Amino acid sequence: MEKIVRAIAVDDEPMALEILERHARGVAWLALQRTFISASEAMMWLRENPVDVVFLDIRMPDVNGLELASELTGTHQFIFTTAFADHATAAFDLHAIDYLLKPFSEQRFKTACERVLDRMKSQPQAAPEQVSHLFIKSGYDLVRIDLNKLLFVQSADNYLVFHEPGRQTVGRMTLTSIQERLPAARFMRIHHSYIVSLTHVERLEDGVMVIGRYRLPVSLKYRKEVLSRFK
Repeated sequence: MEKIVRAIAVDDEPMALEILERHARGVAWLALQRTFISASEAMMWLRENPVDVVFLDIRMPDVNGLELASELTGTHQFIFTTAFADHATAAFDLHAIDYLLKPFSEQRFKTACERVLDRMKSQPQAAPEQVSHLFIKSGYDLVRIDLNKLLFVQSADNYLVFHEPGRQTVGRMTLTSIQERLPAARFMRIHHSYIVSLTHVERLEDGVMVIGRYRLPVSLKYRKEVLSRFK
């Protein structure tokens, strides 16, 4: 029995999604769980509902498919479904499994799905790639945060402030939700209002962590864990 492959599809054209759903019904081991006309909505859904493969259009109004794929690299496989051939190089640079040019036949779709299985079988123990960035919702935009540059995240009422050198980005979310998305080996919580990048810590003083010009409080709740990380 073949492994069930979980999938979603993202395309701003409802007709394109209907065709893809019809093709998916012809692949017994493919479970198309959801379809989305908005890339940003798909991205938020995937944070809580990981799948094996994402079928992804490129030219969409809110977030284009290449941007979404860059966020998914290392955590999801993806197949591009587009009417434009000129993005193929960029797609395969992002390790896409396949690149389907619309209109594509049911057989061509099945071939792409078989490639998903082939890759999953060839990399059964593949380690996930190190996360280098994430996208956060800031107003009506999705803003890329470079984790190598991120100094710390600060909670302020119902918002978070992402501090990078020369830039602050504000997003409406909780500190706990963003902590779950940050690599635990590189980031840690030091206070109910702060998550810091361990890479950028310059020194520890009595109850204070120094990152550049910032002096951040380390609460008693986290002090023992903080000290153990710096032994």
